[in-house]
Amino acid sequence: MIDLLVDHPVTLLFVVLALGSALGAVRVKGVSLGPAGALFAGLALSAVDERLAIPEVVGTVGLALFTYGIGLASGPQFFASLRSQGRSLGVVAVSLGLAAVVVHVVGWALSLGQGTVAGLYAGSLTNTPALVQIFFLFYALPEVGILLPPFTAVLIGLVLNSGAYLTE
Repeated sequence: MIDLLVDHPVTLLFVVLALGSALGAVRVKGVSLGPAGALFAGLALSAVDERLAIPEVVGTVGLALFTYGIGLASGPQFFASLRSQGRSLGVVAVSLGLAAVVVHVVGWALSLGQGTVAGLYAGSLTNTPALVQIFFLFYALPEVGILLPPFTAVLIGLVLNSGAYLTE
């Protein structure tokens, strides 16, 4: 039986799906694996014999179909949100663009490598360094001649921070 599945990967795929469907339908105290049953069935069969493998193209096609399905399900909602929140999203996009320019200029001025500059940009726009962003805007920029009022420094810091989260 194992040799048959090794020689015929499409048959193996359908065996994994059938076993996964059966496994996913089993309820224990009201909880079932659902579609994840196929994952566990595939793991179990691959543990039986390492030669049992489904061609990579199946995973690629599966990912493409998954992406297509998500697009169909969320497409109308996405475009409706663009119509209703387009201005806010534009402000976020401009803020992120300005942040990228600032980080690039700072990286160039300090002769930092591209990896460091990219890390600085990504790391500076997450929640953890939100206070550091504001601290930098209010205390460090005056050292290079840029004075910001406290409200402006906080506003810019929060916009940059919020922009990073809205894009995730």
